Amino acid sequence: MPPASGDATTSSASAGALSHATGMPPASGDATTSSASAGALSLLTVRLVYTDVEPDYCDEACAAEGMFGSVSAVGGAKMGSVDGLLRESSYGAVSFDESLSVVVSVEVQRAVMQEADGCHPEEAREEADRLLRIRGIEPLEYSLREYFVPRQFGSCLWGGHAPRFGCLALPSPIDCYIFVRDPHPVTRAHELGHTLGLHHAWTREGGEFGDDSSVMGGSRHWKGFNAPNRFQLGWLPLQSIAEVGVPAPDDGAAEAARIHVIRSLHLPPNSCCAASSALRLRGNVPELWVSYRERAGYDEDLPEQLGFRVMVHALRQDDGGLYHGTTLLAVLDHNESYLGENHAIHVCSRRRCAPESASGGGAAVLAVAEGAMSAQSAVSACLGLDSDALYALYAPDSDTAGASLAEEGAGSMVPLRSMLGGTLGGAVLFAVAAGLTGVVLWGRCRAWPACRRRCRRHARPPGPATRN
Repeated sequence: MPPASGDATTSSASAGALSHATGMPPASGDATTSSASAGALSLLTVRLVYTDVEPDYCDEACAAEGMFGSVSAVGGAKMGSVDGLLRESSYGAVSFDESLSVVVSVEVQRAVMQEADGCHPEEAREEADRLLRIRGIEPLEYSLREYFVPRQFGSCLWGGHAPRFGCLALPSPIDCYIFVRDPHPVTRAHELGHTLGLHHAWTREGGEFGDDSSVMGGSRHWKGFNAPNRFQLGWLPLQSIAEVGVPAPDDGAAEAARIHVIRSLHLPPNSCCAASSALRLRGNVPELWVSYRERAGYDEDLPEQLGFRVMVHALRQDDGGLYHGTTLLAVLDHNESYLGENHAIHVCSRRRCAPESASGGGAAVLAVAEGAMSAQSAVSACLGLDSDALYALYAPDSDTAGASLAEEGAGSMVPLRSMLGGTLGGAVLFAVAAGLTGVVLWGRCRAWPACRRRCRRHARPPGPATRN
């Protein structure tokens, strides 16, 4: 992971933009990690204390608190831990056992390496392991080891480093370790992702670490792993993924758009909020994944432009079918669309789950269409929703309006007016259709017991374009 500019203590730091430096070295071969180790793991945290300098940005209590306690990340509102993030993102499938984990400092009886000496973390690890064995601690007995080194550590520029790519994804992890050189707990989570077999989260404009919605990006605020990463690691059950296929190559007409409801990604796959946790759009190169992210759980600190949004990610693969990271292609608000190679996605609305739902949270209602006329089909499907569909998930969230990210990738993000022709006549047609839809819904709502109270609060029919 690249270094954060303006690093400070975990509780009060406010890291700025990340400088692009030597992050993770490229792995020679990525592999699907659906067999990522399940169950509780053990952790050995080692602080390397030299005669002239030590990792004073994080003492033993700080290291333990960041992994198992409750700390903020770069001054955000969310209080959490690396283990908590892992538990939420894996829906309880993977975690570290605090009773099996140890934090220890080892005193290295020499000065730290200087910049002219280069960057040699492996030499430091071997020396630390030797000192640990003298004290009766066997490093290889732990599922994962992390070595905290001083900020001044030779010519090393990374904030974190994971040389054993995919080691924790093995059925029986052995000799699995990472290096840490900054105080942020999300750096540890990022390097942990590499040991599970994950590559960096890109954007086309922001580069290799540009996706601020993913742990595998470069920002240090709390957030969960993205949907394609959770699929890679086997955390999303197949029954929680709605798959959309490829249109027939000789069929120029679009198939009827289908409505999908996807729950916020932080909610467990078995929650009653919606039928699916993510959409998988096959037939695109690379494969596309669609998810909904609320500012809740470990996503509480998502930037405003990313929270309560539908995200379209590309899951990159090489010619051999091995995964090589993700790219964030679009972030969609309600009434916005993404045009992909074979599909169009339109966000109809965002909905709160039923108040009595134990999981709480919310979901997004999407229309997905295929074929040459997919854009118009997707918009029409949203406009055609009747009150039974629109009110199945109760009232929309009205406090999450905001801008969306710019278009990029093979597809593009298109305003609703453009999808209807971009002309004044198209805009008028949409306004008429929206108004008629609102009138129909107004009449249906008055007879719908679950929303009579809401009907009385409105002075006129709510048009779909005004819903948040």
